Amino acid sequence: MKTRRFGDTDLETSLVALGTMRWDPARLGSTGARDLLLHLVDRGLTAIHSSREYAFHEFFCSVLRDVRRLRPRWAPVHVVKIGVPHFDESAFDPARLEAIVEQQRRALETDTIHVVQWLLRATPNTDERRLPLLARSRAALEDAWGRLQARGRVRFLASYPYSVPFLERALEVPVVRGLATYLNLEERELVPYLDRMHGEGRGLFAIRPLGAGRLVARGVSRLDAEAWSEVIEIVGGGSRTAAALRFPLLHPATASVVVGISSQSHADELLDAVDVDPDPGRFHAVAERLSARSPA
Repeated sequence: MKTRRFGDTDLETSLVALGTMRWDPARLGSTGARDLLLHLVDRGLTAIHSSREYAFHEFFCSVLRDVRRLRPRWAPVHVVKIGVPHFDESAFDPARLEAIVEQQRRALETDTIHVVQWLLRATPNTDERRLPLLARSRAALEDAWGRLQARGRVRFLASYPYSVPFLERALEVPVVRGLATYLNLEERELVPYLDRMHGEGRGLFAIRPLGAGRLVARGVSRLDAEAWSEVIEIVGGGSRTAAALRFPLLHPATASVVVGISSQSHADELLDAVDVDPDPGRFHAVAERLSARSPA
């Protein structure tokens, strides 16, 4: 599998990042999960997206430890979702951020968390509350991040913005090196910002490129047959799954697409589909045609 850099940093990541939210031991089994991750490693996958908030995080960490022992030369890139402040908190707590980073380093058995997908939350989780909180938190966030970087605990910070207004403010923060958020054929709110991000050397981990399965589930996608025909013609790949995965990767700001993978055959289908180079002309052509049909 090809790799890309995250923005203008030196961090190389596989074009597919494994999303671990639904790694259910009841469905995969310990042996099945281990064999699936081994298959992904042998196919060239390096990037792992995880969070202690996920129900099956401890199970995934145990599988990861087994695979690291079987493939000791494999060096995964860890993208870790961390929410500080959380919904029930009214201020940014640097000590809590540092404690979660340390806990996740131990759980994942890694010296460094390569990308922190940072979420700033509030109750209610509205921009009216979150934007002032971001302004109040900025200095403390930058100080805490500097300390963590100096100790080698983290490398890069990516915002999960929840909204376009927050996205705009987050991109004003120098320590925010990119985004880890939704981008797919239906959720295209990020499209107008990608050229700017690329120009500023900021990168993107594109979450749910298949629209949480909606894009490829029969009768669920909002795209009609004619729209799909146009998308596949421009993007290539020959199938809806391939076209949906390729769309975010056509933009050079996108370092990787984060996707759940349920089996070895599913893995091969997805990994074969992402053999694509950046082509912003084709990316914007798709976005413009879809917007002309129905605004995102």
